Amino acid sequence: MEIHLLIKLYLETNKQEYFEEIATKLEPLIQHYTKKLYYLEYKDGYQELELTLYETILHMKHIKNEFACLSYIKKSILHKYYNLYKND
Repeated sequence: MEIHLLIKLYLETNKQEYFEEIATKLEPLIQHYTKKLYYLEYKDGYQELELTLYETILHMKHIKNEFACLSYIKKSILHKYYNLYKND
């Protein structure tokens, strides 16, 4: 199932299984930035970025298409990465 549809279902039903599927699909993105946070333990960095994913999904108001959702999520994770890196 596409990510924007999973996000809609999660926001409507609030079922954990939908978020887990979203997190699984976006795991490579989260792992990519987690590996760059060398000063944090891997698990801590992963949890920080996964929490950012959760907060981002909750704040999404306009879920137009797949590209818009992925772009918004990627930018949110990237900004959190910058924030964590800067606070080193």
